[in-house]
Amino acid sequence: MWLSPFFTNALLLDIVALFINFIIVAAWLRLNDLIAERRWLPQVLTRKLVHIGTGPIFLLAWNFFSDAWHARWLAALVPAAVLVQFLLIHLPGLVQCLGALPARPRAHAGAAGVSVPGWDFGRRLFGH
Repeated sequence: MWLSPFFTNALLLDIVALFINFIIVAAWLRLNDLIAERRWLPQVLTRKLVHIGTGPIFLLAWNFFSDAWHARWLAALVPAAVLVQFLLIHLPGLVQCLGALPARPRAHAGAAGVSVPGWDFGRRLFGH
């Protein structure tokens, strides 16, 4: 919608919007990683900023996409990519991204230094 005056082809518009959205979200996440690395804010606050800030960025980015049927699927690639990135970083041994770890793990993380949703619940439930 915001980019519609600049493009006549809806698919091209949505691909450009996808890249703009990826760049904005990646910059937001990297900014929070940098803040956590340099310890400008407490770890808990930085993690909250990641959670609170990423959703509104995605919602605002919907205005970059067209009304075509494929736009919703392209727009959904951004939060899907963020989810995959978080899973790869938080699962021990898959991806080493030391800058991202201080911003995202919980204070009660496991032996690997990271916390994955559901692990603590499983430990309490099954006693592991």
